[in-house]
Amino acid sequence: MHDNGRTATVTFLDNAYLEAHRDYTFVIDIPGYASAESTHQRPEYLEDARIVGYNDNGTVVVRGYHPTSDSERVAVQENLNLGDVNLEGVLGQSGVFAYLRNNTVENFYQNDSETTVLGAVTDVNYNTAGTTPVSIEMSNGETYRLASGFIPRYNGTVDQSLTTTGDAADYAKVTLNSNNQVVFYDAYDWNRQSLIVESVDGNIVSGFGDQFNLTDYTVVESGEEIGISDISQGDNIYFNTTVEYAEVYNELAVGMIDRIFEDRVIVEGNEYQLTSDSAFIDAEGNRQSLQATHLQQFVDSEEPVSLYLDRSGNVSFVLGDLGDFVVGEDAAYLTSTVNAYRQGQRSNIELNYRSVTGSSESVTLGLEQLTRINDHVKGRPFIDGDEELAVIDYFTFDENAPGEGNIVAVLRGDSPNQVVVSDVEDLGNKDIIDFVKNNDGDIVGFNTLISGTYSEASLQDAAEVGASYLEGVTTDGVDADIRVFGSTPVFLHDEDDNFVGVASWDEVEAFDFDLVTGATVYHGNNNPAGIADYLVINVDEDTDLDTETVETNAVVNSVSYNAAGDEITQISLIVDGQFVTYEVNLSDEQNAALTGADDRLVRGEAVDVEVNSNDVVIGLEELGETEVGTVSSVSTVDRTVTLTDGGTYRFDQNTYIVDNRSGNTPEFLTLTDLENLDDVNVLVYTVSSGTNFVDFIVVNSGSPAPTPTITANTNVEGTIVELTANFAHFTDVDSDNVTVAFELEGEEADASFVSEEDADYTEGVYTESFALIDGFEDGNHEFDVTVSYDGIDSEEFSFTITVEDEATLDNN
Repeated sequence: MHDNGRTATVTFLDNAYLEAHRDYTFVIDIPGYASAESTHQRPEYLEDARIVGYNDNGTVVVRGYHPTSDSERVAVQENLNLGDVNLEGVLGQSGVFAYLRNNTVENFYQNDSETTVLGAVTDVNYNTAGTTPVSIEMSNGETYRLASGFIPRYNGTVDQSLTTTGDAADYAKVTLNSNNQVVFYDAYDWNRQSLIVESVDGNIVSGFGDQFNLTDYTVVESGEEIGISDISQGDNIYFNTTVEYAEVYNELAVGMIDRIFEDRVIVEGNEYQLTSDSAFIDAEGNRQSLQATHLQQFVDSEEPVSLYLDRSGNVSFVLGDLGDFVVGEDAAYLTSTVNAYRQGQRSNIELNYRSVTGSSESVTLGLEQLTRINDHVKGRPFIDGDEELAVIDYFTFDENAPGEGNIVAVLRGDSPNQVVVSDVEDLGNKDIIDFVKNNDGDIVGFNTLISGTYSEASLQDAAEVGASYLEGVTTDGVDADIRVFGSTPVFLHDEDDNFVGVASWDEVEAFDFDLVTGATVYHGNNNPAGIADYLVINVDEDTDLDTETVETNAVVNSVSYNAAGDEITQISLIVDGQFVTYEVNLSDEQNAALTGADDRLVRGEAVDVEVNSNDVVIGLEELGETEVGTVSSVSTVDRTVTLTDGGTYRFDQNTYIVDNRSGNTPEFLTLTDLENLDDVNVLVYTVSSGTNFVDFIVVNSGSPAPTPTITANTNVEGTIVELTANFAHFTDVDSDNVTVAFELEGEEADASFVSEEDADYTEGVYTESFALIDGFEDGNHEFDVTVSYDGIDSEEFSFTITVEDEATLDNN
């Protein structure tokens, strides 16, 4: 008898033992107390057994050592009831089963030395004779040897190898021993197109004009069986209709399309294969079979795409702004601190919240009655990273609650038997959780979401309402671009934390702002990484309610200055391929930065311009080019241009090319024109940093400009000589307002003179007269000339005048 007076230990001597599956009754008589009686049945042990299948009635098919087989491996089957154990989760695992007389499993001691790999089988390798499979290749790039005596299971049939009908499988759960060899695999092929879920109604999942009845289906996710009620909006489901098996698998690639080929697409530098099952959602929200030509529509939309990938990395679905779906729908935007309290032995949390419809709601949840909190499910093992703990019995508060502390999962028979799943103090005003509901719409659990912060320091970097990306969202110290769909719900509050309203992302403009400078971004573990479930915005701090400006990139055509030359008064620009003229009202600091002798804006230069509602430029700064160089190749099919020793850039429907070589009003070129250029510099300006999509290109001459012609005419009167400067080859001369200066150095000539402003300037030819000093002797007279145009640049030239009989001046 133990000291506590309640328990006792029975020890057998002389090798005595209890027979398996026989009832033994133990009675303890204690004077003065009623007899204590307990009946015990010693379990049978099935050693080194492997679970190779299971049935709908909750039994498993096992192979392994059996006590009656003299420890030799034989194919035996035992129908063993595993109770609440997730059968799909333990499929393929080996261990020791302790089971009672009625085949009820009392315990399963799993072999911890084995690991599981999920993926597609891409190939099977055979021995040199080509008759026996020796290894399999997986979509993770690894090759695994098949262990001696490995057990295959293919499309639900044990002992059927996937090599019997093909050497690949769309999905496989592979069990590896401690030597990293395959001891079991369960492989499936998908024989129906996948489906992206928009809604779940009972056993029916629907999405984009497609629906499927999952009654009697085994549905798995991450290698474990899930209920149909666990399927979420936005999940991608793959099917084998023959054996009624389905997998939820969400792998997403988000970004801009770089290149399109007949059978593949490159997004953000990564290549993805198209298949006959690849699909896209069109502008009407219907599923369509995807062809390479359809991808051009996404390119033309100038928006990023979201690729759902299968386990082989092939494109399953393409989502973009041509088709949309609500990412989140079961949100509870909390409007007060969570009220946590006990009612007898029951742990409750009271939540006041706004739904995605904006309605005010209140609900009290009994923790013990919840079936799921985050990824933890009642009746399933608690998953702690890569470690699987005991089965969860129920949820409750820890000993520090109520009012504060943690919500914990109570584990069945484990020590410690409480593991934290959520902190009550983390659930407060403006936080968002996602409710989990059953088929009847009742709340049976909730998920706390990951949150990140979007914060742009300046108006220039603010996000426009409805933009596809929020750039630089910080989550746990890591910055990333987050994809936002037009229908993503946005909860709005003011600086006093009062609820203002809720709207979809592309409808937020109805709240009288169109620029967002900050937000809290919520995205859950069940949602593909990089996609926002919900946004929370403070309309007073995170938006610009009074903005009246539009910012854009443009190419300079001409600039007009005041009489003093220290203020820009008017500017002619090329904006989106169109010529526009604006009045200019810059600050003194900006004018000083743009009117110096070495800082003046010239034709062909790119600028970042900010224009107010009165079409007046109030902000102007030079825009550094992405890259400058000569053209190496042009593809009019892929609409790309590659620079020599440089990058490759993509054109969209708004890209334009400015030809700035003539020095006169620029003209526009096509991609074909660009292909025929030879030894010509081009300046590439992209839409934004980090992308290869071109906003516009400026073409300048790559070779030195031909020497302008400067001549001294022989048609002179007395000693008056005309010099003519041909500016046709100067690329930077402003033909609308030019100042030209000639400086002469030579025998008996005026030192210099400067033309008047607004001098006559026609077709790049400028003429100026000057007087020679009397007394030239016969012979040749050389002069050095420096020509300055618009105070920006200068060229030096020489000319000779021949004097004969002091009366005739000949030009050389």
